[in-house]
Amino acid sequence: MARRARDLRAHKCVRWRMLSGAIYSWRFIIDGHRVEIDVGGSLVTNSIQLMARAVIEGTCIALGIESLAKRWIDRGQVVPLLQDYACPWSGWHVYYPSRNQLPLPLRAFIEFLRIHPAIA
Repeated sequence: MARRARDLRAHKCVRWRMLSGAIYSWRFIIDGHRVEIDVGGSLVTNSIQLMARAVIEGTCIALGIESLAKRWIDRGQVVPLLQDYACPWSGWHVYYPSRNQLPLPLRAFIEFLRIHPAIA
């Protein structure tokens, strides 16, 4: 089991592919400094469902947002690791051109994020 962030190099990890095609770096706070760790693992995805399934089945370790994983944590299907090293997360950010004449679907989406920040 990974007890320190650097221990992740010895584990199979799910790596997240961003829309740009780049692989997301795992970031941690170590001794008060933000550190990126290049983890290994053959599973690269942009699917939360695939990532969750791989972790629940014990195939690998994943970096994620605890509030999104809460249902699996509460059921005992996954165990949080390295919480002492977690980077703070300020939440979702939505950028749009103007508040004037905001399209109704976008307005509904923004309101949904306000009401359900942990689900999004």
